[in-house]
Amino acid sequence: MVRRIEQDLRSAEERWKAKSPVWAQKLRDFEAWEARAKDRERAQQRTKAKSKRADVEEERDTAGPQEITSEWQSSFNPDDPLEHFSFAGGNAAYPQSELEKDIENLAWTTVPQWAITALRRGVAVHHDGMNKQYRSLVERLFRLKFIRIVIATGKLCSYRS
Repeated sequence: MVRRIEQDLRSAEERWKAKSPVWAQKLRDFEAWEARAKDRERAQQRTKAKSKRADVEEERDTAGPQEITSEWQSSFNPDDPLEHFSFAGGNAAYPQSELEKDIENLAWTTVPQWAITALRRGVAVHHDGMNKQYRSLVERLFRLKFIRIVIATGKLCSYRS
């Protein structure tokens, strides 16, 4: 059932991306931002070079404006599931970067790829036959309200938050 939910969400997302002018514009904006990465890097290097010339300049430059990392493009990944095609909870409680670290830790285990893909969309399966590390992650993500759909045995109900 989890596989089917994830497949349906992914298929709907792919259809939307193929037809959406909003998505096409977002991709163009992201690609333009990526193309300017070398310019941003050169500007940062010039700032560092200036700061080495004098101690006064160094203090001012390090306290001054740095590269803006709050731009949406700096954290954008076109391969991540879109919010409208996911049941995953808000990123404030559990950021995508943390999820990716936890998924990397599962890489050496026997967790099926479909289960990991479903996690990214806020859907999980939980039963005793699943890997213990995966089950623990599912329980933690469920408590954090990142996962909103869990197909589980009754044992999940006996866990305390």
